[in-house]
Amino acid sequence: MLIFNYVPSPVPSVPSPHLHEMLGLKPGASQEEVNQAYRDLVNVWHPDRFADNQRLQKKAEEKLKEINESYEYIKSFYRSK
Repeated sequence: MLIFNYVPSPVPSVPSPHLHEMLGLKPGASQEEVNQAYRDLVNVWHPDRFADNQRLQKKAEEKLKEINESYEYIKSFYRSK
């Protein structure tokens, strides 16, 4: 019987600059700036905006997934402070 131990990856002391760039921010942005940038990008890239075009809807889903992952990672950085 195999037993897998889940070990969460540690939150670094500073999130990657690439994650900030995904949200259109510079490293060191405040938590409020991060939240606002996230909300703005969700409004722009929400797949429901592209309901009439399956190809664009798929691209929007992929882009929104990347945005969500970046936002969640940066948000976890602020929670760990």
